Amino acid sequence: DWPGYGESEDRGVDHTMEFYTGFVGRLMESLTLERASLVGLSLGGGAALGFALRSPVQVDKLVLVDSYGLGGDVPWGRFGYLLVHAPLIQDLTYALLRRSHRMVRRSLYGVVYDRGVVSEGMVEEAYRLVYRPRAGRAFAAFQRNEVGLGGLRTNYVDRLQEISAPTLIVHGAHDAAVPVSWARKAQRLIAGSELRVLPECGHWPPRERPEEFNRIVAEFLAR
Repeated sequence: DWPGYGESEDRGVDHTMEFYTGFVGRLMESLTLERASLVGLSLGGGAALGFALRSPVQVDKLVLVDSYGLGGDVPWGRFGYLLVHAPLIQDLTYALLRRSHRMVRRSLYGVVYDRGVVSEGMVEEAYRLVYRPRAGRAFAAFQRNEVGLGGLRTNYVDRLQEISAPTLIVHGAHDAAVPVSWARKAQRLIAGSELRVLPECGHWPPRERPEEFNRIVAEFLAR
């Protein structure tokens, strides 16, 4: 888990994209990996992309899944900005999630297209995570750092042509958080890259379409 997420401690981390990008490098160093293929979903995609731009010789292949960093518009515009920066909004949100499994289920509906994939087990797993004392704090801090009135702080669009690693872009056709148009533009800018848009899929392809997602990624990495 990223520091501050899941079961990893926070320890006063500055939750910026620069931190996450650097963390990828430190993780590879601690695992004695000189070179690796990176698969990143959402925020993880932004970190993988940033690392590929910073340390291209260390990236064998790159897989960007509904990736952050491919555009600069704030979801829902000024309303989205207010949701991130309004005092106590995040605390109130998690307080409501901790009150019932029904609220957790509704929040999961926001990241998938097919609500049928949100199983009781998935809801229970998410409920256990949101009940942790510091649940949501790391992501809230990241959002405050990234979401500005003028747009998102991290936007790699102007540097995508620098990507040299073979790249696969996987995106849900109905992603409400990261527009599929960003993925299409990225595919045009990253030389030789491939794009797979999954129909009837939202922001969470590995959980919503696991068999198809695993097959696509495995085939790409095996070439």
